Amino acid sequence: MLSQALTALEQLLVQQRQTGTLLKVSPPAQDPASVAYNARLINGTGVFTAAGDHVSAEATYLHELVAKIRHAFGIVGDGDSAAAGDVGRAAIPQGSVAG
Repeated sequence: MLSQALTALEQLLVQQRQTGTLLKVSPPAQDPASVAYNARLINGTGVFTAAGDHVSAEATYLHELVAKIRHAFGIVGDGDSAAAGDVGRAAIPQGSVAG
């Protein structure tokens, strides 16, 4: 399940870069129809903008999903395991019966 989510996230990140490229498209000619059509594609409410927003929302969701899957499987990062070790050492006072 984690590998599927990571694969989907990688694909979405590629698509996210591609939607950024779409927003840089320019009209093939400077006639009014081409300019108007291009403006509808890339303006703040255009279809390419909507596609970019949609892909970004999906990527955000998958980032959260991957984090939750890792948490559920008990997969911790280096910082988490180091912090757990520090807490364990701090719990046993030096010079005590246990330490």
